[in-house]
Amino acid sequence: MLDYLYIDIVDACNLRCQSCPRGLGIMKNTNNIISSDLFEKIIDKTYSLGMFKRIGLYNWTEPYLHPEIDVFLQYCKKYNFETWVSSNLSLKNIPALKNSLKYIDYLYVSTSGFSQEVHSINHKGG
Repeated sequence: MLDYLYIDIVDACNLRCQSCPRGLGIMKNTNNIISSDLFEKIIDKTYSLGMFKRIGLYNWTEPYLHPEIDVFLQYCKKYNFETWVSSNLSLKNIPALKNSLKYIDYLYVSTSGFSQEVHSINHKGG
């Protein structure tokens, strides 16, 4: 059995990190987000294949830019998938944060330093 399936539920990040292909502009930010229907089809298929036990809703993006992240995480729990999210948490308003925490097994927060000055070196805009 494979362990992880990573799904970018948005096609953007709010930061311009100098160590990231998206931050450098190699991967362009768009307004594209995955629809609920498509996400559910992916999760249903993933479950039916029996190949993965963990779902990560991130890769080169900021998953909290998707307004339905909490709904998506809850859907993953329907099949008892372990859920992982990685975020910079550098958004002024994250409406789905509180509710999403009920469905996240592992939340990674990218900080890159213990001061704003150090953080700002690689996380431009954070």
